[in-house]
Amino acid sequence: MNEFIDKLLAQIKKGLPGVEAQYKMAPTRRIKPVSDYFEKKEAAPKSSVLILLYPKNNSIHVVLIERPVYNGTHSGQIAFPGGKVDVNDKSPMNTAIRETYEELGIQISENEILAELTSLYIPASNFEVFPFIAWKNHEPQFIPNTREVASVLETPVSMFLNEDCIYQVKIPINTELTYNAPCFIISGKTVWGATAMILSELKELIKLSGAKFYV
Repeated sequence: MNEFIDKLLAQIKKGLPGVEAQYKMAPTRRIKPVSDYFEKKEAAPKSSVLILLYPKNNSIHVVLIERPVYNGTHSGQIAFPGGKVDVNDKSPMNTAIRETYEELGIQISENEILAELTSLYIPASNFEVFPFIAWKNHEPQFIPNTREVASVLETPVSMFLNEDCIYQVKIPINTELTYNAPCFIISGKTVWGATAMILSELKELIKLSGAKFYV
């Protein structure tokens, strides 16, 4: 593994940035004590996402996907590849691996999983999400499943580490309700909610590690 991953793993062993880092990018209605979400987590169905890191054009990238527009909670949103834990999945980690293959055609081995980040609860869909970090030592060739992926956003890590890409937006939930939400604007796309919160923990982890994101 390269120096970036070595430093990242060393920082992970010291401890994750956790909820405090996630909540820097939390929508206004989510700014509540962690205990308010604990009881809901216990009964919530589980899902997993994969934070896939890899080298491209001499820099470390992470892949995001744009969901198709459909009649559902996460219609058209920017997300990590992932989905609901299936009864046949051995663990939430295996869910992240399976979903990444189904959505992007990329096979991830268990040995390529570096760590699990802090789980979080999504009130809108009533899911607890388990994020996993994986590392590919070469640029993947994505084959997106068009039923689940409208577009693939290959994003340099340096892009979301830049404070200039953080904005505040109003997200309409329905005709009467909006969220005031911090977001990342990445490649012209608005990244908010759980995805932004997970990115925020990853961002803090990279900053604390001192890892250089160029290879």
